Amino acid sequence: MKKNLFYTAVILFCLIISPEMQAEDHFEIDQSRTPVQIEKKSFSNISKIEIKHLYGDIFVRESTTKQVELEIQYLDQKAGEQVSCETSTSNNILSIQTNYKGGTNNNNRPSINYIISIPRNTGLSIDLKYGNIKMNPFHGPFMADLSYSDLSAKSFTGSTPSVKIKYGNVSIENAPDILVNAAYSDVKIGKANNVNISGDYNNYVFNDAHSITSNKSLNYGDIKVTTVTNMNLNIQYGDVKIGNLVSNLDAVCLYSDIKINNVSPKISNVMMKGSYSDMTISLPQEISVSFDLNMNYGDVDISKTHNVTFTQQSESETKIVKIGKIGSKSPTGKITVISNYGDLKIK
Repeated sequence: MKKNLFYTAVILFCLIISPEMQAEDHFEIDQSRTPVQIEKKSFSNISKIEIKHLYGDIFVRESTTKQVELEIQYLDQKAGEQVSCETSTSNNILSIQTNYKGGTNNNNRPSINYIISIPRNTGLSIDLKYGNIKMNPFHGPFMADLSYSDLSAKSFTGSTPSVKIKYGNVSIENAPDILVNAAYSDVKIGKANNVNISGDYNNYVFNDAHSITSNKSLNYGDIKVTTVTNMNLNIQYGDVKIGNLVSNLDAVCLYSDIKINNVSPKISNVMMKGSYSDMTISLPQEISVSFDLNMNYGDVDISKTHNVTFTQQSESETKIVKIGKIGSKSPTGKITVISNYGDLKIK
């Protein structure tokens, strides 16, 4: 089935960084916008950093020192007169805020960048609009609230990071556990342990994940996974493509198709409840699984290359019921499909 998906164009910004950090952190540099003014500040005894910023980029790296080092780059000739960086400390919390004189309702907003060096295990919270975040490996607690902004990060290895984003991109290479609440965004995560996703009008790409869960319905967007062990989804008007399913899939679908290119011989459970949704699953020849298929206004096609045994089957103009097993050994897993106006193909 083909669905009409709605996507909104994402605003992209160039990344700008000082030359002295290029070799060490491999940040990208926009040579066309050299800072016209640079300020540097240092802070001690900081356990958490809160940044509220707009119209500019933030570059984060961890350091082995106990000092927080902040570099403020003004990118426009009169930026210092129209925009400023306000810093304050209280109870070991460093607050960094961008302030615009006369507000931000003008078309020629000057921008500034923040380059911040943070002691390892220091917490970081970022509220950013119209900018980019680029991060090296990060070990502290992390939270981000982004609008019209991108996040690019190497890895998170501290407590579960939380990312809320609208109209942007998220790219993370490694995140053991992560919460993502997105809207009109693209999310790409390389390797992850437990991922919890929510929101509408998003596309997700995962390389290797142990668990992917959506507690609420995902609407209007696709999910692509190379390898996943456990997946629990509620999705509407989107497609799910899985390269390799290791153990469990529990999916509730509406106008959404699921395609599984391969499952492990040790698969445990595949459950799909769908309406106006098709499912295609490719099984290895050596697998032995039981199946319970209940299709209303849909077809079932099981490849003749499999050894199929039926214990119950019935068919009418509107309903198909098939119960049995695939393979010659005792089943190690089960496939259950309850579908209305959808087709099932087992290859």
